[in-house]
Amino acid sequence: MREFSVTSSLSSLSQFSSSIDNSNPNLNSNSPEQPSLFPPCVFLLLASPPFDHAPSSFVHTHEYRAFQFCTGPQCFEPRSLDVINIGPAFRGHYGAFSPNSRLPALDCGPRGSPMDDGGDERLAGMKQAAKDQRELDGCAEGFEVGRLSRMVGSDARSYTEGLEELYQKMLVKIQNLTSLVDESSAMVLQQENHNRKLKHKIFRSAAE
Repeated sequence: MREFSVTSSLSSLSQFSSSIDNSNPNLNSNSPEQPSLFPPCVFLLLASPPFDHAPSSFVHTHEYRAFQFCTGPQCFEPRSLDVINIGPAFRGHYGAFSPNSRLPALDCGPRGSPMDDGGDERLAGMKQAAKDQRELDGCAEGFEVGRLSRMVGSDARSYTEGLEELYQKMLVKIQNLTSLVDESSAMVLQQENHNRKLKHKIFRSAAE
């Protein structure tokens, strides 16, 4: 995807690499080792809390994601993230976070023809594809899971249209969930107002 291409490009630029000292006291001092260059490999997803005066709204324990980019296999590996915020008033709001993604894993390895696989392997592959499709429908309903493999690797640059479609379907899914939450919140508020009126009538009848 777009983040994959950007991170892969940045990791190949030497000006963003960090120098690591490889000096070893056991080696001859006349032939010191040259420092190694450590390419940038950390990709973070950090969400800002909504503006609200309530202190509890600034606790977002589910919106921190950290991934390490491995330059060899060209993939992201999820890593735990420890957020340390300076200040005694906010330090207790943060802790250790583990990344969690609902998107299925992207299988980009070379695959042969489905007819070449055995019956059991073909059935297992169909079950896994159906499972991945259900997981993807939870994030972007209507997007075929088989198209995800084209969004990484050498063909990703020429597949921007499919990427935009994936993002669009994800936004539609989020908008639908937001509408459901708004509707349920309105129903809850309506029920609370109705209960409040009933309590008021009961108290007024008891007072008379």
